[in-house]
Amino acid sequence: MIADPAGRLIWASPALPGARHDMGAAREHGIITALNAAEVHTVADTAYQGGGPAIRVPQRRRRLDPDTGRYRRLSRNQKDVNTAHARQRGPGERAAQGMEDPPQDPLQSVPNDRPGQRRAGPHPRQLNHVGKGSLLSTLNI
Repeated sequence: MIADPAGRLIWASPALPGARHDMGAAREHGIITALNAAEVHTVADTAYQGGGPAIRVPQRRRRLDPDTGRYRRLSRNQKDVNTAHARQRGPGERAAQGMEDPPQDPLQSVPNDRPGQRRAGPHPRQLNHVGKGSLLSTLNI
């Protein structure tokens, strides 16, 4: 799927048979080639590493340190770059979540996430649907 910077869905691919990796599906639909040819800078997750100069992905952990056998940590600068990258990617991820989660009744009971605490009102994820409904009912009056 492709979303704009505001998180609005632009394009969703048709289903492909079998299990496909994100990069494989994008290549099969010609998205990677088209983005690189048009030089459209795109923010994506690490699944698209190696997608070409137009595809920006976060920094990955460094390779194993041969002396300690542990992964080398990212520098403070690399972590800051990843944080900025995640902020840019957020709206698109929310658009993807909207495709995966079917709308639910905002007033249905949802199990409490924290034992010993009570939740008043709908689940926070469902608040968006309640807000939209109240806004629409306000405009229709």
